[in-house]
Amino acid sequence: MRMPAPRLAAWSTAGFPVVVEHPALARWTRLRPHAGVEVVDAGFTVVAPGTSTALARWA
Repeated sequence: MRMPAPRLAAWSTAGFPVVVEHPALARWTRLRPHAGVEVVDAGFTVVAPGTSTALARWA
């Protein structure tokens, strides 16, 4: 997924701010369908294959 150019320009002007959350399971479940990016483990780590490990979205 690509960020629209005007939004990218505004984000750049703002200094590329980000927010990192460690949500409880209920919030994670609510955020997941709206995430533009989801990182799913492939099984090459100690995390079980198929585990969703990170979500990203722009607000």
